[in-house]
Amino acid sequence: MRVFLIILAAILILGFLFRAQIEAETKVILLATEEFGSPLRPLDWLSHSPTYRRVTFEGPSGPIDADLYLPRPLIGTPATGSEHAIIIALGVRVPRSAVPQIRRFAASLARLGYVTLWPRRRAFVAGRSPTELPSTFVRAFTYLSAQKVVERRAISFFGLSVGASTAVVAASNPQIDRQVHALIFFAGDYNLFQYLVSLATEKDSYRGHEVPWHPSPDAIRQVKQILIAEHAPAISRIFSATTPAQARHILNAAPASERQRLRAFDPAAHIRQYHAPTFILDDTGDQYVPYVESEKLKAALPPGQVRGWLLTDLFQHVLPQVGNLPHLVPGLLRFNAFAYSAFRYL
Repeated sequence: MRVFLIILAAILILGFLFRAQIEAETKVILLATEEFGSPLRPLDWLSHSPTYRRVTFEGPSGPIDADLYLPRPLIGTPATGSEHAIIIALGVRVPRSAVPQIRRFAASLARLGYVTLWPRRRAFVAGRSPTELPSTFVRAFTYLSAQKVVERRAISFFGLSVGASTAVVAASNPQIDRQVHALIFFAGDYNLFQYLVSLATEKDSYRGHEVPWHPSPDAIRQVKQILIAEHAPAISRIFSATTPAQARHILNAAPASERQRLRAFDPAAHIRQYHAPTFILDDTGDQYVPYVESEKLKAALPPGQVRGWLLTDLFQHVLPQVGNLPHLVPGLLRFNAFAYSAFRYL
């Protein structure tokens, strides 16, 4: 009996001493089983479904509609200022078929204990604008800061694709630049103008080398639509270029007003004002944004600002691959280390 009590006491002490590590690893496992097609989804068994609210608040460019997910603890209720929060940042409209998947992901984050907000400008949702504005995410940040249960010093961004780039610009805004707890940068572009060159010529430049890649026709179509909507006809001619040198010449010859409008979405133009601890994740086979754009962001930031870094083949752009478990296992082990460090920080 005494031996049993000693062992039990040792387990309890170790659990207390390493509770943060255990909690982070548990979150990784639960999220991975949700997102990578596991037949078992223990997150549903081990947590309450979150409280869902459809909220609306005013932004600088009109009304912002958002999905808000509030965690429901198994025991008790959240105390004032106790909950960490995540803002999901998407930069372009997603097809209706993808909306349920994003909402499931947001609900999963809430089940893991994070107040989760997915904001969209109403004009953006209605199709009157092809891109989300950085100001939407700045306003979303201030909205969450005013929520009673949210810990104001623990509000982070989770940016996906173009939304990752837009979130970096938002986090550079002087209204919040020193308040953003962290930013997960998932498959975004760092230098918008170099990204345009890579789309037009199938080559991205990095450290003096031209890195070949094969962009998706859908990526090219979306960017052409964005350039039209942003009144950048001269820059749109970049798609007539056959070499990177020709493409850069077209960009340099474009009116300053066109280039200035695009700089509003360019992380490279705002990087000096960007201070958030950053976790960078990308897909090595990405056909929407070349992974070297993430390499550029990593190189542009002070080493201490990059808190996590992973290039992987687990995703197709930002969508998890499912099935073929033997193929996924090595990547999942590397993803585990990245996600563990993120959850320890978030």
